[in-house]
Amino acid sequence: MRHHLSSNPEDKDEIIGKMNKGEALPDTLLNNLVASRLKQADCRINGWILDDYGYTPDQIANFKALRIKPSVVLAMDQSEEISISRIKHRRIDPKTGEFYNLRLDAPKDEAVHKRLIYQSMDDPNCVANRFTFWKGCVNNISESFGTQYKAIPAERDVDAVFESIADVV
Repeated sequence: MRHHLSSNPEDKDEIIGKMNKGEALPDTLLNNLVASRLKQADCRINGWILDDYGYTPDQIANFKALRIKPSVVLAMDQSEEISISRIKHRRIDPKTGEFYNLRLDAPKDEAVHKRLIYQSMDDPNCVANRFTFWKGCVNNISESFGTQYKAIPAERDVDAVFESIADVV
């Protein structure tokens, strides 16, 4: 997405505006970005990981149109309350694009810490909107991906969640 925004600045206001409100981006845009990226040699050789993609009917149809079948589709299963609680500590370094959780992995460098910013897309209302949208898609994802779909219980500490992911992958 960052690459798309840097090379298509005319899309930036619309995309950032939607993200800041917790609204879904247009499937046509996402499908084109994903199709373009997955066709590149490094993805075909090394594989790929997609985050926040593959849950709407159009996105799932895009996988089929590209003749791509993910080997695993992971979903972090946790309540809306836990999602909001965890994300409220997230900050981004605008210089590097790195994300930090102030409670779990705050930067040790004070200069980095000072430039961290809160993103409006992490506002509890925005997170609640995204959570509601996601929950409406879960059954379709499960049905569409069948045995590739794995729900990871995520209301545990980070190490336990990571272990569950490692076991599946």
